[in-house]
Amino acid sequence: MSKKKPLKPNRPIGVLVFPKEGAPYTKSESLPRTQKELELNIGQKLLASIQHTTGQIYQDLRLGDDEPADLVCKNKDGKTVEIQVAELVHLDIVSVQNIRRAYREYIEANHLTVLNKFSGCRVNIVDSGSRDFLPKVDSKVGKRYIKVLVSALKDFADTIDSLKVGKRRSKNLLIIEGEYIVSVICERIYKAGDDKSFIFDWTGGIVPSISDFTIFSDTLMQKICKMYTKPQSEFWLLTYTTEMPITLTSHELKRAQDILDKEKHPFDIVWYLHPAPHRPNSHLIKFWPAV
Repeated sequence: MSKKKPLKPNRPIGVLVFPKEGAPYTKSESLPRTQKELELNIGQKLLASIQHTTGQIYQDLRLGDDEPADLVCKNKDGKTVEIQVAELVHLDIVSVQNIRRAYREYIEANHLTVLNKFSGCRVNIVDSGSRDFLPKVDSKVGKRYIKVLVSALKDFADTIDSLKVGKRRSKNLLIIEGEYIVSVICERIYKAGDDKSFIFDWTGGIVPSISDFTIFSDTLMQKICKMYTKPQSEFWLLTYTTEMPITLTSHELKRAQDILDKEKHPFDIVWYLHPAPHRPNSHLIKFWPAV
């Protein structure tokens, strides 16, 4: 019996779309959850983004045969390009997003009557993303937070009957006195009285930690310390994140590029990609060599 391939966490990627007409909406895509299929998908988005931004065409993408190449493709001249793929994981970001997801799912499962009061609306709870974040949803304190929050949502829902289509209303909610404030934003999509479903989400910012500003450099050093043998063909390092685009300070950008300039390594090009759902133009940076 063959062993099941381990699955990566299910972390869909999404973007908020603002159409010329109508209300904004979220476009999302679920990425493959097995390592090889995920790397192949990220590689496809890389090649599509390169073609979209530069016009350069790379094709015949496939999984690599041996380390250090995770992927292999060919340029327009038929020359081979080998690619190693490395995910940059923000553990703090993953933790915050998991907590938000748990609270949202708990409210949807246990307080549907209150959410139905937002029929025809898009409702979004927004928090600051601070590190001293909400407790586990099934903890004693977490359940107390939920009780206060749901009560506040119910009161807020009673104020939106007059809200017109396309308009928004927001309110800050103090979950526990002196402890935590979130905002709730309600946008009406359909006119009041129409029997329509609601859209409910929980999002917010991320307060950066020190690790957010060194994750790129740390990953580069880990790869360099492996002392890979340089393949005969061109060799790329493709780094990516799925949680949110990395915003590098100028200091960190210079630091990471200095590492690649000074240390011996096998990479000809280093890329950073934040994949976009169902689009050819993902957020792509040719990180090294520096332009």
